[in-house]
Amino acid sequence: MTTQFVTYLCLLALSFTACDKNNHTPENNPYKPIALDLKSASLVESSNTFGANLFKEILEDEGENENILISPLSIFQALSMTRNGANGLTRDEMTAVLAFDESQDDDLNVYQKKLMDALKKADNKLTLDIANSIWYRNDETVELPFIQVNQDYFNAEVSALDFSDAEGAKRTINNWVDKQTKGKIPEIVDEVTQDHVMFLINAIYFYGHWQNEFDTKDTQKAPFYPEAGNEVTVDMMHQETDLGYAANALFTMVEIPYGNGHFNMVALMPNKGKKVKDIVHALNNENWAAWMESLSKQPIVLGFPKFKFEGDYKLKEPLISMGMPLAFSDWADFTGILSKGGIMISKVKHKTFIEVDEKGTEAAAVTSVEVGYTSVGPQKLHFTANKPFVFAITEKDTNTILFLGKLMRP
Repeated sequence: MTTQFVTYLCLLALSFTACDKNNHTPENNPYKPIALDLKSASLVESSNTFGANLFKEILEDEGENENILISPLSIFQALSMTRNGANGLTRDEMTAVLAFDESQDDDLNVYQKKLMDALKKADNKLTLDIANSIWYRNDETVELPFIQVNQDYFNAEVSALDFSDAEGAKRTINNWVDKQTKGKIPEIVDEVTQDHVMFLINAIYFYGHWQNEFDTKDTQKAPFYPEAGNEVTVDMMHQETDLGYAANALFTMVEIPYGNGHFNMVALMPNKGKKVKDIVHALNNENWAAWMESLSKQPIVLGFPKFKFEGDYKLKEPLISMGMPLAFSDWADFTGILSKGGIMISKVKHKTFIEVDEKGTEAAAVTSVEVGYTSVGPQKLHFTANKPFVFAITEKDTNTILFLGKLMRP
């Protein structure tokens, strides 16, 4: 029987809704700017570039009229952790796909840790938990530097399990995942077999409120106009407030803050004659930065739909198309994980969840990387999101994209 080496890097990022309705206002929770050094800022650019490129690949696979949600940060972190065990051309390809600056190779883990620490400290009235773990079979030897780097920079818990007790090992790992994600992702491991060697899991949980909650009394049934098919009736939330706003020839955009304003929902609704795919095709790090810079506070009459959906994506083919085929081939070099080599990435899976209501936004994402042995202005403006739009959950100062999605039908 061929042995499988399986690494699950699951980044559960992020759920938004606050701990105390009276304590999430800026007055009780002041906004303190995040100042990133140039290398950390470059890492954010890499993550956003990678996320935009991958989003386009997924759009091609999933189709124009499907709801999509990914967490660029989740997938980026998962692949970055896997890359810690890659060498040679395998590592070079992964570096290019992740849009890393090769001159900063030795510093990448350092600055990923700095970025995550900065995000966790951005809003002290929100719950942001980050937990990592490595579970490996107790009769296998994994390279200590690979474990050490994930302990040092991802604070990974490391445990050896008896994988011959398949149900017991699976239950132990999934119980940990369920606990860390507050039940949002109750299970990530489907089975533990004698082919498996390791599960490496990274979980993030974030819970917070809108800065200005919607009044449930103002929520009304309203039409939503998909790009394809008949109109549907949705629960449309309403409020009048000052929001970041921008408009150009392609779309109209609003920025709806959570908590003290560090984290935001950004919604980009295509103009008449434009489609969601036109916005997606224009997505890149440079455009995104320019779009965020164009936002200015305006009084807005806002209509925003309640919605909830899940996503389940297989990322092997998109990642190969983006330029890292070697990692999925018999010639992959992951000797940084097992010195004898002969292992490759066999699957990359990504699952997401989002729910938007009057209190806030709850979102979650899990990324798993499976590695196996080879075979060889002054007026009030209106923004009513009653047709498909692109949305993102971002952090304002670092410009980090935590989630990126498109809503085609609530």
